[in-house]
Formats: sequence, structure tokens, C-alpha cells
Amino acid sequence: MTSLPPSDPNPYAPPSAAGSLPSLTAGVSAFRDGKFLMVSDGALLPECCLVTNRSTGQEDWRKQVKISWYPTWILITIIVHLLLALVLMLIFQKKAKVTYSLSKETRGKIVKKRLLGFGLMVPSVVLMSAGIAYSDRIEGAGAAILGGILALIFGLIALVVANPVKVTGHRNGWFKIKGCSPEFLETLPVFRGPF
Repeated sequence: MTSLPPSDPNPYAPPSAAGSLPSLTAGVSAFRDGKFLMVSDGALLPECCLVTNRSTGQEDWRKQVKISWYPTWILITIIVHLLLALVLMLIFQKKAKVTYSLSKETRGKIVKKRLLGFGLMVPSVVLMSAGIAYSDRIEGAGAAILGGILALIFGLIALVVANPVKVTGHRNGWFKIKGCSPEFLETLPVFRGPF
């Protein structure tokens, strides 16, 4: 007498380990959770732009990039000491590599914002240095230092907002990313994540 194969589990039954995200998404490296993209290390996203959902080709940009996340409370430690904040960032930082695509136009906008950011940071250093060096000889030295500080702040802001997609969280090996178009997210499987 031969034994019967085990019956298939009930597909309508709730998962037995609801808190265990990786086991629920075995073989899946990217999915959507509401308006967020969830990725794990090594994720290969579809060959379409994250921002516009336009299909990409040879002239567009596709690359494996490193993403990282660290708890936002670390930024508060900058007030105490910059070196302490950097050490805490290195300790608590989570990293992954993700391959994704951007259209030529979207990538061009990012590059322009980054160039603007770096372009503002160079004169900020020059203005602050000149203001400090000639503070005893020139009346406008204080204005030069203030202008340099403002240029530095605006340059940093331009660099921070340059990339339209941003990692906003991490849990159980999954990175939570915002900024993807709703149309792009609709192409991915749905799962309610741990956030």
C-alpha cells in the first residue's frame, strides 16, 4: 500500500509566523507596502524608472547602488560632538546593494541638483576662509563669513534633496524607501511589512 502525498496547505489560512517577514517573502527581494518600496540586500528591481515608471533602455541609467540607513536620533548627537555622531553612524548603519533604473531625464535632474550643491559649497569655503583671514583688515569680513555659511547650508540642502528616493527605515533586513511613483509600486507584489 502506498502512502498518499501530504495534502497542500490551505491557501486561505493565515500565516503561522506573522512577525517573521523574511520567511513570508521567501524568494522575493522587493515588494510594496502601501506607498513605500521595501527591498532587501541584492534586490534587482524592474527595468523601468523608479520615479516615472517609464520603461528604460540603453540610453537610460541602470546601476547597482549602495543604500544605507541609520537611526535619526543619531543626528541629535551632532549637537554634542560631530565625531561622536560619525562613530554612532558607523556602528548603527545598515547597508545593502540594490540595482535599479532611472530614466535619462530623471538622472539628469539629480546630476544638476548635485552639481548645484557642490557648486555652492566651493564658494562657501572661499568666502568663509577670506572672511576669517581678513577679518581685521576688511569691514565686510563678517558678511563674507555669513554668506559662506549660507552658501554651505544651501549646498548641503541641494545635495540632500538631489535624489528623489530616500531610505526611511530598516527592520529585519528590509529597507523602507519612499519617493517611488505609485505606478512603479503597482508592478510589485504587495505585502504589509513590519513598519
